[in-house]
Amino acid sequence: MKTFDLETPAAPDPGRLRWPRRWEVSGDEAAPAGNQHYQDLTAASWADVSRVLEVEAALMRRVEDAFDPIGEESQIEAELDGQRDDDDETPLRGLDLGVASAVLVLAAVGAVPVASCNGGAFGRVHLGSNPYVACYIRPRRFLIVSGWAVRAGLLQVVTDDGVLVLHARRVKDFLRFAELALTDQTLSVDRA
Repeated sequence: MKTFDLETPAAPDPGRLRWPRRWEVSGDEAAPAGNQHYQDLTAASWADVSRVLEVEAALMRRVEDAFDPIGEESQIEAELDGQRDDDDETPLRGLDLGVASAVLVLAAVGAVPVASCNGGAFGRVHLGSNPYVACYIRPRRFLIVSGWAVRAGLLQVVTDDGVLVLHARRVKDFLRFAELALTDQTLSVDRA
C-alpha cells in the first residue's frame, strides 16, 4: 500500500465551515462540492459503520497480502458488485475500499459526506491524488470529528467552499479513524 507524501496544513478554521443548502444535497441533480456521483448517505447509523468497517478491514487485509494488489482490488470490486442487496447497495455502499467506513462515520455523526477517494492507494489510478473524505459539517460536530482525525493521524483542511476534507498519508489511517469513532460511540452509549 502506498504512503502519500502530504504537507501538514495549517490548523483548520471551524468558523469557515458551511452547512449545505437543501437543494445542494437533495434530488437527482444534486452534486455538492462538484461531485456528479454524489449519493445521500446521511441515514447511515453506527451499526452501518460497524458492518462496513468489519468488511472493509478484511478486504484491506486481502489486498495487503496479495501478490498483485492492483489485480486484487479489481477482483474485490467485481465481487462487491455481485453482492448487491435488495436496495441495490454493495457491502461498501459503492464507496472506494479504504475510505468507506470513514465516510459512514461522518454520516453517522451528523455530517453530510460529499466526496471520497482512496487516491489509488493500492496502485490503480483514481481521481484523487491521495486518500480523502470530504463533508459538510456543523462546527459542534467538527470538534468531535477533529479529535478522531488527530488521533488517527489524518490531515484536516476546510476549503473555501466551507467543506471539511480529511486527507490520509496511508489509507489505513481512515480505518483507524473509523475504529476510534466507533469505540468512542460505544463508550458513550455504555455510559448512558
